[in-house]
Amino acid sequence: MRDGTLKLLLEHLPELIKSTDEKGWRPLSYAAPKGCLDEVTYLLTNFPKSAEKYDKDGYLPIHKAIGGGHVSIIKTFVKHCPQALHHVDKKRSKCSSDCSQL
Repeated sequence: MRDGTLKLLLEHLPELIKSTDEKGWRPLSYAAPKGCLDEVTYLLTNFPKSAEKYDKDGYLPIHKAIGGGHVSIIKTFVKHCPQALHHVDKKRSKCSSDCSQL
């Protein structure tokens, strides 16, 4: 991580991993589409269940990574949460199908 702020924050306030904004986005929902590899790796390693939390629009963090075209982030999801490829978005599209377009 760039400066360790995320790690420090979640070590002292782990309940923040469950907090959402008005769109239902959690920390992983923000890190994935921006290509923040260190942060995504940290979150998936320490809070793997956060990969399975849909936002209010029916998308998972991996869907956001796919939308951003971040192959390294997608590979990290597959490594830490291989089941993520089998989840579908609100259009019933599987992540594995969406990844084939990258």
